[in-house]
Order: sequence, then structure tokens, then C-alpha cells
Amino acid sequence: MFTHHDDDIDDRGGADRFKAMQAYSRLKSLLVAQRVPPHTKLDAGVLCRYLNVSRTPVREALIHLSIEEIILNVPGSGFFSKPLNVGEISEDYDLALTILKHIIASDVGSVPSSRLALPKPPVPASGRHGQPQPALAFKGFIETLYESVARVAANRKYLQVVHTFNARTAFVRHLDLQRAERFEEISADMSELLECLRKKEIKGAVKNLDRQFRAKIDILHELVREGNLYSANASVNWMKLLN
Repeated sequence: MFTHHDDDIDDRGGADRFKAMQAYSRLKSLLVAQRVPPHTKLDAGVLCRYLNVSRTPVREALIHLSIEEIILNVPGSGFFSKPLNVGEISEDYDLALTILKHIIASDVGSVPSSRLALPKPPVPASGRHGQPQPALAFKGFIETLYESVARVAANRKYLQVVHTFNARTAFVRHLDLQRAERFEEISADMSELLECLRKKEIKGAVKNLDRQFRAKIDILHELVREGNLYSANASVNWMKLLN
């Protein structure tokens, strides 16, 4: 969210800021869910009509999405949606792993347990109306846990990197959790990680996190290929979803 980039935002009126945040949030939710076909031009003049805001908040939202590298900013041509890229996502995982392991090793052991603010795993959903699907609920839990760990360091840059990592890897995480055998494996690993963090078993937590990230990297090509196939089949009328 914009809260991670407050230093980059002009001190304008609250209404303008709210509109920019709203445009950013609505666009980002579709982009990270791969609901926008790749290489689609994101024209502020067109998008503002669907978002029912002026061009300025939309352009600001696009700039921040390009800073997060969720979209491309091509000089002289504009902003474009982008396909998932194995190399980029692999780098995202490597950087997030380095930061999270550093925080666990350097900070988790020395802070009060109350500061960890660890989330609880979601109760398995039965698929009834109004309940999130298990993969989607567990995806949210994992992302919240990563950001909870990042907050322990009280380092704004670390939290920003982990927040952006969560967004840029959201779809491959969701795809991975939709595989029954992987869901069981990830659930068990995350339960173990939570227990290690609660008990401040630092070596166990670092080892667990390293194992989980490496397992994801091993199947990243498959997940990216599946994700790009999904986005390639996204509706060309995706902007209607912004209404």
C-alpha cells in the first residue's frame, strides 16, 4: 500500500491522497491476480473513466506500481502490464529470504514475545458461501506472517521490501497452494515455523524458512508458466472489473 511509500507522496489534500490510494489498490489487486493480459497498455486517460477519478491520481498510482516493478514504465511509451518472470521472481525470493533470515537471527530472539504479533493459521474452510477458499486464506496468512517478522526489525525499508515481495509473488504462491500435496507440505512447514518463532528457536526457524523458499524456487518455472497461461487468457475487458 501507499503507506510504505509515504516519503514519495506530495503533501496534497486528503481527498486527492485517498483517490490515489484507492486507484492504486484497485489496479494492484487486478494486476497481482493476473487478471490483466500481459503487455496491456495502462493508459491513465482511459483508466480514470473506469475508476471515476481524475487522471492525476491514476497516474500517481501507475508510478507507484512501476516503482514496485509490478508494471513496466517504458519511457516515451507509457505503462504496461507485464508477464511473470522466473528470473525476477527468483531474485525476489532470494532478497526476501536474506532479509527475513537476518531479522530472525538478529532481532527475534531479543524482542518480547508480544512484539512478534504472529498471526494464527486460518481455520480450514469447507467451501461454504462466504468462506474463503483454503488456498486463498492460507496465502493471506503466509503473507501476514512474513510482514509480522519484518516489523520486528523496526526497519521501514525491510518492511517495504517484504510487502513488495508479497505482492510480486502473490499469484505463484496462490497457485502453489492450490496443489493438494503442496498445500499439505506448506501447511506443515508453516506450523513448524510458527512454533519455532514462538519458542524463539532461531536456528530451527532459519532452517525452516530456507527449506521452504528453496522448495518454491525448485518449482518456480512450472508456477510461472501456469501463471502466464492464466494471464494470457484474461479478459480484454478487464477494466470493467474496476467499476
